[in-house]
Amino acid sequence: MHHSLPAKNFYRRNLPSSCVNFASPEGKKLFIESLVKGHANIYFRLASHFLTQDEPSYCGLSTLVMVLNALEVDPGRVWKSPWRFYHESMLDCCVPLDDIKKTGITLSQFACLAECNKLYTELSYAESKSEFLNIFRENVKRYMAVDDTILVVCYNRKLLNQTGAGHFSPLAAYHEESDQVLIMDVARFKYPPHWVPLTILRDAMLSIDNAIGKPRGYLTLKLRSHTSLRLQNDISACKTLIYQNQQRDDKCNNNCSNLQSMQQTNTSENICRKIQSLNIASYFTSISLCAIFLAWPLQETSERVRMLKIRLENYLRKLDEKSLAKIMTIRQQIQEISNACKTDMKSIMEP
Repeated sequence: MHHSLPAKNFYRRNLPSSCVNFASPEGKKLFIESLVKGHANIYFRLASHFLTQDEPSYCGLSTLVMVLNALEVDPGRVWKSPWRFYHESMLDCCVPLDDIKKTGITLSQFACLAECNKLYTELSYAESKSEFLNIFRENVKRYMAVDDTILVVCYNRKLLNQTGAGHFSPLAAYHEESDQVLIMDVARFKYPPHWVPLTILRDAMLSIDNAIGKPRGYLTLKLRSHTSLRLQNDISACKTLIYQNQQRDDKCNNNCSNLQSMQQTNTSENICRKIQSLNIASYFTSISLCAIFLAWPLQETSERVRMLKIRLENYLRKLDEKSLAKIMTIRQQIQEISNACKTDMKSIMEP
């Protein structure tokens, strides 16, 4: 009789010497000193929603869920009736969840998902120049001191002498004297929250992501100041990843603002061009109207509506990732307005 060997399994990993356990005496001391200096304000929002990633490849999704709930973003969708609350299963507007389970997500896909869910997103690819490290350090100091903006890092664990490869997690505090940051590692089954020297983290972000052929980096995330429906002719809700991810690659001079404006215009034209290429666009007097129609959250009240919904979903599948993210953003904003109108009407009708 042949007995199959039990599958190899693990209970957590020991942190390498380059990392300081948050719960250790030294880790606590670093946190207290950071808090006194005002460099750990965002920690409390993140700690209130600290979670463990649902799947081995869900570090990106779980990090984003943590950020969205920490920033109190209303998903406009029910998680468990009657509660609306973000869960990994809701983040499917840019990449199919089945694909994410297999390979995870890239930095740009993370930004796409964030933009799709009402966040202002600024993406920064890592550079070896000292200027990048200085800017990164200043951003860390600035955003650890507030509670409305969150930094998420994408890095290679191997450069921290940890097991694994690419990983996402948010930053929660900065200790200025030792130049260390607190990583709230969402793979809690593997590593606890820990302090890491900023320079080592920068080196870990420099690692090339083979899926895109670019280095990793970090994202600055904040709830957009205007989340109601705002459709201009260029279908631009706000400054987005599509042109943001070029900013770090371009050498800005005194005309940087003009270059940025050109990028926004080119981005809008590209999205309009994608929608205009669809056959359905010929039935509308403007691309904006077509975009609203594609984004409309149809309720299946009849067989005809169900068939129309299927046709529209087929059109959406023909769009590229960035254009689809825009349509999904518009859809969520329409749903927000619809829900708000229902609430207002109910209050008017009640005696």
